[in-house]
Parts: sequence; structure tokens; C-alpha cells
Amino acid sequence: LAPTFRDNGGDPLSDNAFDIKKLSDYATQSKIIFVFKFHPNPLYWNTTSPFPNNIISYSAEKDIYPALKYFDALITDYSSIYMDFLYFDRPVLFFCYDYEKYINQDRELQFDYDWITPGPKCFTQEELEAEIDSVLVKNTDPFRSKREEIFKMAFDDNKGDASKRIWNFIQKNMLG
Repeated sequence: LAPTFRDNGGDPLSDNAFDIKKLSDYATQSKIIFVFKFHPNPLYWNTTSPFPNNIISYSAEKDIYPALKYFDALITDYSSIYMDFLYFDRPVLFFCYDYEKYINQDRELQFDYDWITPGPKCFTQEELEAEIDSVLVKNTDPFRSKREEIFKMAFDDNKGDASKRIWNFIQKNMLG
């Protein structure tokens, strides 16, 4: 779970959108491990509290991107992290429990949220657990074509040789 920084503070845990004990019980029953990655801003929730064994708190100061390839699905809210996760063509679930508050008090969204987010929108823990069951336990993936559409729109030049093309550009235009 990678929630977005909120200008007014808060996150799914400090806002009590999650019941950690219930989430841990669900994780045990479904044989799932949750990884929480919070924003490093010091106003954010203190993740030093111990979690159950099936809920891991990834260091807020560390880069989560190298670990993304190991996740079967991504849960976020308004964070752009899901755009990079699209490279893996794996399910993305959106836990937007505070949607109205977020868009009215924190930030405006650049795009229509329902259009740009290729995954189910969950407003409660129960909805999120049901969607996790759907994509990870029952192996359904109704948003695969939508992920592909958003991926192609966002990464129109995705040939996989970005470093080489950047180096060639630097050599040609800056090193002459």
C-alpha cells in the first residue's frame, strides 16, 4: 500500500480507514503479505509501531521502486506510483477512502480520476478486501485492457532502451 502525501496530513492508518487487526486476520486467511510504504514527510503517520508479521512497514526513507517487481498487485490512492507499476501489467487497486476530502482540501487532480485509474475504486476496507480476493485469490483481471490503454497513453515511447537513447541524445546535443 503506497498512499499519497496529503497536504493536511493523514493516511489510511491514522485516519482509521484500516483496522490493522482485521487486515492481519484477512492476510492470514488469504495467505497475503501487505507492505505499507508511507511518504517520508515527517508530518506523516509514525510507522515505527510494530505491525503483525504479515504486514510489513517499508522504510519511508527508502526507495520502493526496486521492490515493485516483487509485488503481485499494488494498492494506492492518488499516487502516481501506479503509472510505473503499469510496466509489470499487474493489478492496481485504488483505496480512495477520503476522495471528497482529498480533492476538496488537499489537491485537485490533473485528470478525471475514474478514467485515468485502471483498477477498482475501493472506499472501505471491506471493499478493498473483496477486490483483493477478486484479483489475487480468484485471479480475475477485468482492468487489464484499461491498464494497457493507460500504459500506451502515458508511455508512448516504451521501447525499453531509454538509457541508450538518453546517452545518445547527450552525446549528440551536449557533448558535441
